[in-house]
Amino acid sequence: MIPALQVRSYFSFGRGLRSPESWAQEAHSRGYTALSCGDWNNFYGLVRFSLACRKVGIKPLAGVVIAPGDTPLLTAWCLNRRGFERINRMLSRILDKEPGYNPVEDLRNGGWDGLALATHIPEILEVLFPSGGGRIYAALYWGQSFSETVRWARARGIPLLALGSSIALSPQEEWNYRLLRAVSLCTDLESLPPRIALEKDQIFPSPEELQRYFSSVPEAWAAAQTLAQEADTSSLLETSYVFPDFEGMNSSQAFSHLEQLCREGIPRRYTHSSQVLEDRLAYELSIIRTKGFASYFLVVHDIVKRFPRTCGRGSAAASIVSYLLGLTHVDPLKYNLFFERFLNPGRMDPPDIDIDFPWDEREQVLRYVFTRYAGSAAMVADHVTFADRAPWRESAKAQGATEEEIHRYLTLRHLGKSEEIPDYVRRGAQFLQDMPRYLGTHPGGVVIVPGSIYRWAHIQTSPLGWPVLPWEKDAAEGAGLVKIDLLGNRSLAVVRDAMNLVNPLREAQGTKPLTWETFQPYEDPQTLEMVRQGDTLGCFYIESPATRLFLKKMGRVDYELLVVASSIIRPAARIYNELYLERLRGRAWPPLDPDLEEVLKETCGVMVYQEDVSRASMAVAGFDGSQADRLRKILSKKDRESVLEDWKGQFFAGGLARGKSTGVLDQIWEMILSFQGYSFCKPHSASFALVSLKSAWLKRYFPLAFFCSVINNGGGFYSRQVYINALLREGFPVLGPDVNASGLGAGLEGNSLRLGLGQLAEISHRFITTLVESRRDKGPFQNLEDFLVRMHPGLPEARIMIRSGSLDSIAGNYLRPQIFWVFFLAQERSLFPGLPPAPVSIKDYPPGIKIGDEKATTGLIYTQYALDLFEPRARTLVLKLRLPTLVTSHQLSRLVGRTVTLLGLYVTQKEVPTRSREAMAFVSFEDRQGMIETVLFPQAWEQLKTRLWQGMAFLMVGKVSQEWEAITLEVTQIQSLSRQSAFVRQPPSHPRAVPVSLIP
Repeated sequence: MIPALQVRSYFSFGRGLRSPESWAQEAHSRGYTALSCGDWNNFYGLVRFSLACRKVGIKPLAGVVIAPGDTPLLTAWCLNRRGFERINRMLSRILDKEPGYNPVEDLRNGGWDGLALATHIPEILEVLFPSGGGRIYAALYWGQSFSETVRWARARGIPLLALGSSIALSPQEEWNYRLLRAVSLCTDLESLPPRIALEKDQIFPSPEELQRYFSSVPEAWAAAQTLAQEADTSSLLETSYVFPDFEGMNSSQAFSHLEQLCREGIPRRYTHSSQVLEDRLAYELSIIRTKGFASYFLVVHDIVKRFPRTCGRGSAAASIVSYLLGLTHVDPLKYNLFFERFLNPGRMDPPDIDIDFPWDEREQVLRYVFTRYAGSAAMVADHVTFADRAPWRESAKAQGATEEEIHRYLTLRHLGKSEEIPDYVRRGAQFLQDMPRYLGTHPGGVVIVPGSIYRWAHIQTSPLGWPVLPWEKDAAEGAGLVKIDLLGNRSLAVVRDAMNLVNPLREAQGTKPLTWETFQPYEDPQTLEMVRQGDTLGCFYIESPATRLFLKKMGRVDYELLVVASSIIRPAARIYNELYLERLRGRAWPPLDPDLEEVLKETCGVMVYQEDVSRASMAVAGFDGSQADRLRKILSKKDRESVLEDWKGQFFAGGLARGKSTGVLDQIWEMILSFQGYSFCKPHSASFALVSLKSAWLKRYFPLAFFCSVINNGGGFYSRQVYINALLREGFPVLGPDVNASGLGAGLEGNSLRLGLGQLAEISHRFITTLVESRRDKGPFQNLEDFLVRMHPGLPEARIMIRSGSLDSIAGNYLRPQIFWVFFLAQERSLFPGLPPAPVSIKDYPPGIKIGDEKATTGLIYTQYALDLFEPRARTLVLKLRLPTLVTSHQLSRLVGRTVTLLGLYVTQKEVPTRSREAMAFVSFEDRQGMIETVLFPQAWEQLKTRLWQGMAFLMVGKVSQEWEAITLEVTQIQSLSRQSAFVRQPPSHPRAVPVSLIP
């Protein structure tokens, strides 16, 4: 055994340079047979490190540096699972910065059975060695003088251990190290103390150098070999999956209880049972029983029955067991959902059930889980890396760039001109790219284990108070932990809130109220017609520009076609979208291969769903279920390129053996590759499509209640202003916030929408809730005097309340500027009872100022349609610049092939690459008649994209194009109507991040 004890990876955030995989590969290439990775206070990289070592054929040793307060005290190695659990408890206390916690005292009092410890600090050795708590060594470090430590330790009988403290492979990495430390310490390279440098002893030695260095202390080298030999790292990470216990039931009891719950669910979901149902249920239960998954389903059911407003999605929606338990809401038998994508006898990985809850109920769900399963549950982590703009910003900042320079570099990068950024900034950004930065929390992944969580991992508390594992989802799975995804979904809250607004109206009309489980408008003709027209603004999952255009192009829509539309729109599948549309609209489609005809029958011979990859590879290449599922999963992995060539070879070998031609196999393989990156399974899209239809039904029949709910839940794909504009187009007045009439959120007031007080900017939530409580307890505010006496607003609150118009209804004869006069007078002396008349010299604000105040105080323009403010200037510019005829979106269908001018408000944009890798864009605008979808081809996009940063209203010149029922404008000119630089937006980091500017 030739061990390297030890190295530090980049999971010592801000202190390590290399990935676990890099260290494993390097150790193997240099001839080591065992490697210890000791990061500071964590096992974040343990799973990746272990897998990487095993891949190259060396033994991984689980080490960790105990460094509370960033002061390294000692190193610990796990000899077995007892030691792993012991150190996990310690690391959890350190990571949570438990006040007064002293790890040395903890070790002295509680021992360290199952661990081996090493330290170079005599005071720690003097405390721990006599206590007899376990194996401990005096640490001797490669590259450092240790003669004094040897004499001192030998005199006391303390064994010696040969160690390293490697960070880098060569001295040439010093610049990278200093840059990383500067970024970590929020300083720049010039200000970084000279002592922060890459020392010689931190360079990774060869085995020969290591053994030669410790030749004078052979017992230290022998101890390292013994430690490496005896450490049983294979027991630390499970080779099988760890499922939660449910109420202390054994596997047999859990299965019986699950079967009983399924039986109870049949009459709730079906009018009567059938042989098809019984056969499917028996099949699924047999797999669940064989694999020991029953307790997992019971735990998820336990959560869902307490919080039933859900959308179970992902492949679990193909399961009749999930449907009968109420975890999912689409009938998998009726809609032919492929169960084997979720579970099959050959599948090696665990089930993965995703449950969406209304976003504002998710905290309650998590609180229940962490109370019910306290000490046995934790969130899955997210390893947050330097990505997108961060590497560039941090590289420039650490090298002394000013904010102005940083902004210029980021703009150049956004424009695709990175070569104009200084070399040293680019070098730093390339080094920092994808480097782990800190531990985040997965959006919804929760792990529940039998017994103590510390048996499996250490935890730390998130800013929201939840316990978090050290590993992201792939590493957690690699450690044998099975997650449940408990996710927040704003659209479920929209449906819930709209139902709550609608149900009193239905009851007043003598109509049954809507319920969550029975509200399933699959076949409502008016809803489906609205969806076919692409009139889906605000509707969950089907409101993006690409989806609305696709729905129009389809020509017809029912629920199952909506499921297709929800799946087929993905980046790598664009060329197949048009093929599918042509075939849907009647073009003949001979199957690529007879064995695919039945497999792809419902999608016109085009692979649409993830499971199509599995089914096609089984039908064409003879893959078994396990092989086919692995291929499907590989396509979604980041490192897929390294293995896809091998999978292609297997696919072609199987296909050729079954008599398929190379040409046919090429075409099928290309279609399979369209699933690279993200894609969807049919059960997932079927679940989402049901929520889409619920949203669409509510919009069709109760648009005011629907959009009120969309706005209260923070909008959907677009900003709140877009939904306000939609209401104004439909003829619904939007009323401003009012001190007496408004609640926290927006509400219905007759046939109008009333904005809520909670939507006011720069007023504390505490002030607003106090106001609402005062109104509840003491009644409405009678007048301005009553408001001032009861609320005692400060200037910040008074300013927003006055300028937003929230006090207009109680101000009597006072104009808004006069209310300020009253407020300031009240600060100087008591005016009560009675308010004096305001000086007539204080005049009201002009309309333009009031509209600006609307925008500044609520983030919205609502008293009139914003585009109306720009129309006079637009007409003047059209004449002045001799532009083509100014038309509206409603007229475009009659002007196909013509070049026209449109006036529109900016909505959103999406930049995409062409086949030749040039950038082009789809940009959405709106006018009084509806949405305007535009295309900017590469030349136009390159010339015009910066103009979209300049304001909110634009004149566009372009040619009207039509593809089936979808109308677009091919833009060649854009003119901003916002005046001067006050209305210039910054380059967006993401299309949806573009803020809406204030009007001129």
